[in-house]
Amino acid sequence: MSSEKSGKRRQKPPRSDRGSKIVALYKDSGQQRVIGLLDVESTDELNQIIMAARPMAEYLTFEQVLPVRQYASFAEDIRRRWE
Repeated sequence: MSSEKSGKRRQKPPRSDRGSKIVALYKDSGQQRVIGLLDVESTDELNQIIMAARPMAEYLTFEQVLPVRQYASFAEDIRRRWE
């Protein structure tokens, strides 16, 4: 069924002024929460995007914010360490 026929509008992921920072969004099954992966340079940038650029900022709560890195670069660091 097309979005026009169902009466629902498709929504695009939110974008910051500098382009999309959202890598992925996941809905937690059975919970009223969404898990988002964002590619930002710093916690300051993350705060600016979330608090200034989002109309829903006053309704959002964050349980945890974790910095993550690609596993491949981590594995390369370990490999170099043991050379």
